[in-house]
Amino acid sequence: MELYGAIDLHSTNNVTVLIDEQDEVVYQKRLSNDLALVLEQLSPYQLSIQGIGKRGQDCSWLFSS
Repeated sequence: MELYGAIDLHSTNNVTVLIDEQDEVVYQKRLSNDLALVLEQLSPYQLSIQGIGKRGQDCSWLFSS
């Protein structure tokens, strides 16, 4: 199953969503802006995710190592 995602970024949290090919929501959750947490939450879907888009300006935490 192919999944597509989006992350709506805010200053202290984000809303992460995954949908399938029929536009059905597979995952949706508000998370704190913690890269390790986001990766942990998405890890069960890792092999199915085709891409993730982002919306918002405050994303320095997302690209930190």
